[in-house]
Amino acid sequence: MTIVTTRRIDQLGRLLLPVEMRREKKWEKGDLMAFYNTDGVITIDLYEQDKERLCTVCSKPEYKLSVRDLNVCDTCLAESIRIVKEKRKAAASSASIS
Repeated sequence: MTIVTTRRIDQLGRLLLPVEMRREKKWEKGDLMAFYNTDGVITIDLYEQDKERLCTVCSKPEYKLSVRDLNVCDTCLAESIRIVKEKRKAAASSASIS
């Protein structure tokens, strides 16, 4: 989704990021941001060290479980368990029909 909006830099050099953009990126108060300047194009993103705390699946902050190189939040963990249970149930169901 592309959101186009304008903001003025205030007299202290601050720029307010629109709430829609912060929500889409799941940026929260206190997040450490990195500014990149590549060929005159400025990009803002979560600082790499802070990215390590994001859920690998949905990018929500504050994951609860780390498995190998994956960080998983409660919501994604619950969804994964639900899917596994459904697949097991379907497999058992088709095995009993055969």
